[in-house]
Amino acid sequence: MVLFALPLGQPLAASGLGALSLAIDRVEHPAFAVRDLKIQFPPGGSASVGMGRLRIGEHQWRNLQLVCARGSLDAAVLRCEQGRLRVAGAASPLRIDFRLDLSDRSGELTVLARDGARVQVRLLPNGAVEADVRRFDLATLKTWLPALEAWSVLGRFDGKLSWQPERSVTLSGRLNGAGFGSSDGLRAAEQLVVDVGVEALWRAGGWDWSASSMWHEGAAYLHPFYIEAGPQLVASGRLKGNGLDIVEASIRLEGVEQLAASATVDTANGLVERAAVALAGADLAVVGPRWLSPVLAPAATERLQFAGHVSGALEFAQGRLLALDAVFDQAGFSLRGADGGTGVAFGPLSGHVPWR
Repeated sequence: MVLFALPLGQPLAASGLGALSLAIDRVEHPAFAVRDLKIQFPPGGSASVGMGRLRIGEHQWRNLQLVCARGSLDAAVLRCEQGRLRVAGAASPLRIDFRLDLSDRSGELTVLARDGARVQVRLLPNGAVEADVRRFDLATLKTWLPALEAWSVLGRFDGKLSWQPERSVTLSGRLNGAGFGSSDGLRAAEQLVVDVGVEALWRAGGWDWSASSMWHEGAAYLHPFYIEAGPQLVASGRLKGNGLDIVEASIRLEGVEQLAASATVDTANGLVERAAVALAGADLAVVGPRWLSPVLAPAATERLQFAGHVSGALEFAQGRLLALDAVFDQAGFSLRGADGGTGVAFGPLSGHVPWR
């Protein structure tokens, strides 16, 4: 919806020098909204666009000023070429070119940053948005998500976004040279290369979603675990209000035939109300040194060896363990003695261990 708000008696016309001023109360689109839009066309073909407030999603900016080297208003079509806009979180002014049809809300927008980042956006008359993102600096996300400030996020993102209001959302792309680090040094990652994909469909007041990721390069340290590239994730579920249901999440890990999980999460309070994990065919010789040694004997990981296979399942509710099932197949471990001393060994063990 577009409303034109001009004081009674103020002409919408050029002055004697050819200047033109236009005031628009608001421009509304499913993806954004602008309030107190003021456009000036001074002599010479340039233009300036002032926005009292710009809202994109839940984020908003006030008193923005876009200066266009060339600008025009042809019927209901507003154009800006070689525009410059300074916003919080950007180290230097952004270069902006756009064409916006104020009558049907369609248009194109290109945003260029000095560091080479580029975002191209298409606005369709039905409210849909299509975006192509290149070399987006992940460090700027802290402007939108203040919680990331403490994680020193870095890297670049290349991908595509498609959004149809209350119908569907699709995101696909790749993280390059990504990393993060917590202030205590217990969680960090560097040189990550990860493919990500998300699809969501609006149904019955909520989103049915699916997501996937494939980790190609880099490494992470999540105390006490050191994890290298290789894991793959496929998940699906439903998001409605503050309730997030992870119906199924499957993770591919080296040495594991199958690892799956499900959960119900209260996103408003950050609580996992219910969770279940199932493990099948884990080769202890592979997963033991990586996932068990750092917990059981962090100071003796090189002397601890595992053998056999294990499968099992865990069930949690409100943070409490409700049930455990473990199946061992010729499972065992051995710990060599330090400096040639006497060691210890256990197994091989086969059997089923249930707990309720």
